[in-house]
Order: sequence, then C-alpha cells, then structure tokens
Amino acid sequence: MKVSELLFFIPIAFTALFPVVNPIGTAILFLNLTEEANSKIRRQIARKIAANSILVMIITLFIGIYFLKLFGISIPVVQTCGGLVLFAMGWKSLNSEESLNDASKKAYIKDDVEVTDTYAKQSFYPFTFPLTIGPGTIATTLTLGAEASKESNSEFMLESYLGAAIAMLLISLCIFIAYGYADRLVMRLSPNFQKAMMRLLSFILLCIGGQITANGIHALIMTF
Repeated sequence: MKVSELLFFIPIAFTALFPVVNPIGTAILFLNLTEEANSKIRRQIARKIAANSILVMIITLFIGIYFLKLFGISIPVVQTCGGLVLFAMGWKSLNSEESLNDASKKAYIKDDVEVTDTYAKQSFYPFTFPLTIGPGTIATTLTLGAEASKESNSEFMLESYLGAAIAMLLISLCIFIAYGYADRLVMRLSPNFQKAMMRLLSFILLCIGGQITANGIHALIMTF
C-alpha cells in the first residue's frame, strides 16, 4: 500500500462529504432541538451522534448498495422519506412557543438523568439520521463505495476504501466538536437574537426537508 495514494483519497472523500454533512450549520439546528439539555448532557449526546455517524457511513460505504438492493429500496425513496422527516422536525421546531432560555431554565428543574435519557433515545433517530447523516450523505457515501469497488487493482481498491473510511472518521470528529460546543457560540448572543436565529434555522430545516423530498419525488418520476 502506497501512503501517497492513500493521502490522495482522504481529501477527496472528505471534500465530498463535509459540505453535505455540514456539521457547523447542522450543529445550530441540533442546539435548537436540544433546548432542555445543558452543556455536559449535550456533549454526551454529541459523542453518541458522532459514533453513530461513523458507524452508519462505514456500513453504507461497504455494504450500503447491497443492503438497499436486498430490500428493493431506491435512493430516491430514501431521499423522499428522509426529507419528510426533516420537514416534520422543522415544522415542530418552528411552531414551538419556547425560547432557548425558557427551555434552558426548565432543564434545571428536570433531573439530569431524565433529560439525558430523553435525548439518548433520540441520538440515532432523528439526530443521527436524518438530521446529521441525511439522504445526501447516504447518496455520497454510496457513490464513494461504488467508485472504490470499480478499481480493478485490489491494492488501489483497498486504498480507496481505507482513504474514504479515514475521511469519515475525520467527519465524525468534526461532528462531535461542532455539536458538543455549539452552545458556547450561541449563548454569547442576546436572548432576542437567539430566538430570531432559532426561528430562522427552524424554517431553513423545514425548507431543506422540502427540497430533499422534492428531489426524491422528481427522481422517482424520472424513473418511470
């Protein structure tokens, strides 16, 4: 195995995945959806999301295309359903009457174990999928896996898979840092600005879900 070839594949895979995962932008949405958690709890959940994310990406990289074929599921269907879930999350958050400060005050009333347990149950769905590792990330990872499997030289194939896996590990680290410490940035803002920003981001999440759903439906129509 050539280290130079491996180092060539890592930035390619990282560059392909980072804009789709968008850990920095999504971290603010995650903060909005975990209003009742304090910093310690949020970092615990961020660690679980990061671990789930690397697991999902690695599995998708190696066996994702075969898994979808086994159940007869197409990528457009994944896009459509995942988009609907994001749309529902955005709608719920947009119509929430609480501000971030209001919910943070409630966090002191609730027991930490209760709050941690509540969010821990959501660490995979919906926080990992589809919020963090959405249909776009799944499609990108499937593409990386398909491209790696096309390599005729077994050594190049191994380097491609390993390079993509290392890039996914780096993405997972970015997710943990962005999610775990997003509150340090947002909490410096005024309460009114916080509320306005959270509403705006909820609307953006709503639009992202709508766009992904529309793309999935369009792709489904084009298959007929």
